Amino acid sequence: MKYRTSQNLLPILVIFMVLFFSVTGYAGGKITIGAMISVDSEEADTRANKIIIKPMISAESRWDSNFYKADTDERGVYTQVIRPGIALGYKTAKSSILFDYTFNAYFYKNQHDVPPDLQGADADDYVGHTARLSALTRPFDRLTLGLEDVYYMTRDPARESNFSNSTSRAKYSVNRFSPSLLYEFGDKFSAGLKYRNTLTDYDHSNIEGSVEHRGIFDLIYNFTPTTHLDLEYAHWKRDYDRNTADYNSDEVRLTLRKNFSRFALEVGGGYHKRNFDDTSLKNIDMFSYRFAFSGKPGEKSSIMFAAEQDFNDSGTENAYFKGTRFTLGAGYTFWKKLLARIEGKYQISDYESGDYKGREDDTYGISGRLGYIFSRWLTFGISGGFETRDSNWEKYDYDNKYIMGNIDLCYDPAGN
Repeated sequence: MKYRTSQNLLPILVIFMVLFFSVTGYAGGKITIGAMISVDSEEADTRANKIIIKPMISAESRWDSNFYKADTDERGVYTQVIRPGIALGYKTAKSSILFDYTFNAYFYKNQHDVPPDLQGADADDYVGHTARLSALTRPFDRLTLGLEDVYYMTRDPARESNFSNSTSRAKYSVNRFSPSLLYEFGDKFSAGLKYRNTLTDYDHSNIEGSVEHRGIFDLIYNFTPTTHLDLEYAHWKRDYDRNTADYNSDEVRLTLRKNFSRFALEVGGGYHKRNFDDTSLKNIDMFSYRFAFSGKPGEKSSIMFAAEQDFNDSGTENAYFKGTRFTLGAGYTFWKKLLARIEGKYQISDYESGDYKGREDDTYGISGRLGYIFSRWLTFGISGGFETRDSNWEKYDYDNKYIMGNIDLCYDPAGN
């Protein structure tokens, strides 16, 4: 029987909260209401304890020319989304606990009449959820304890895996629970441990759920306050509910991170090996890497570029592939109110093992966005773009164009 850790978290959460409250002084009633402080703010060490309460709501309207991303029989669909939510938090000089939640209501409508033998898009109407809990505390000067839990109920396949190539519209939930610790041996050297449990369940679908247990060990060397070298080793096991092959993965990676006055650079590479429990499947390995560059050339402009390669984590029906992805983006702010951004993406999905061995997909897309800041708490945006996938297997090609408008309201009682 598979042990699904996410269903047994209450004792761990209780222990962590007791430790958190004892360190912060919250249990003693020392609470003041004030402005929000960012997690990495230097002021956090000197200012009084703070409570964060930020209600928010957003609305989105979207049109897709090929909503189901089909090779033939494209269907245009209108999507309406309402997202009320709230962000809550409490911060002290040594600790912080933050929680945010959004209620995501999706409504779909066909652009044209649908034949009687086909299901209308409104059958996919649903309510989704997004929740995140994160807590940090420093019980001692050199020790930092962390806890993060992230939950999604969605139909977006991109939430399930680091590299996604799925077009499924199935509704599912994914929960990632991650306790961690970091110990600083001095100004130059620190070590960290992290455990992550990922539980995926599909709702009324023939797609398999899974559970993943992952352990991560980090050694970090700080050459300077802005230059860091990170040696990371990760081992994880993913178990599926039914027929998909379970696997074990081991990955080691060395990463250099450097912050300049206006730019940030990340260069990393390593080795990833994956062994399947099913001996009929070929074990796979690869050189994994990530290169990322971002910055602000001027006060009003921003740029970013990223290139990365790794295996996808979730491979229902043994759909495992080597993913290589390139992302390029740039933005500019006009008159302090109008934000413009353009972004391009290109991904190669090379299936090396399992039921889809030999399949290779090239997916690319371009999007543009204009946003207007009415005030500190109210913004409006409009965006559009297209995405294309070319596959060497029949029935996996698609083209999709979209246009989207959204309005976001985030009210901070403290006036930030």
